[in-house]
Amino acid sequence: MFYNGYTGKETWKAEKADSVELPETSDPTQLRDGATKLDFAFNDLNGKRVSINDEQYKNKVVIVQLMGSWCANCLDETKFLADYYRTNRARGVEIIALAYELTTDLNRSKKSLAKFQKMFDVQYPMLITGVTASDEEKTEKTLPQLTAVRSFPTTIFIDKKGKVREIYSNFYGPGSFEYYMASKNKVYETVEKLLKE
Repeated sequence: MFYNGYTGKETWKAEKADSVELPETSDPTQLRDGATKLDFAFNDLNGKRVSINDEQYKNKVVIVQLMGSWCANCLDETKFLADYYRTNRARGVEIIALAYELTTDLNRSKKSLAKFQKMFDVQYPMLITGVTASDEEKTEKTLPQLTAVRSFPTTIFIDKKGKVREIYSNFYGPGSFEYYMASKNKVYETVEKLLKE
């Protein structure tokens, strides 16, 4: 039985294959025509307003993680990014997580994200967008510079001049072996390239 959310339920049958590869996927979220930068400000878990335009993000390589505490791949990515941030912050790398939760209940969102933050010792800001992951207009309401956000996590890389340079929508967890390594390598390679500029 395959369960999806609270109501999705479907029976399925599978046969073991000797060799299997995940299909190639494209990154569905892109910058809208004419846009080069993101412009957002949301509150962190303590109610402090944080903006991509704040001084601490100027002249830095910034990773913006679009995530939710309900998302298994976001959990895997957060574990990786929390470690990565502790190791690379001093090199001029910043990370901001934008959370799209299951409800707009602020207290519920704070509690869910606080567990995430504590579990992985997340030292970068986790911001509550106040918009649910299922809201069809979530992108327009939070990041109108982008085309539709269709998958979580989506990871956005911003260069030292504040311009969006890469957007990835496929982070695979450690259970996927080489795909997990490829996901981590995308982060390593993209950030290294941007730090050298």
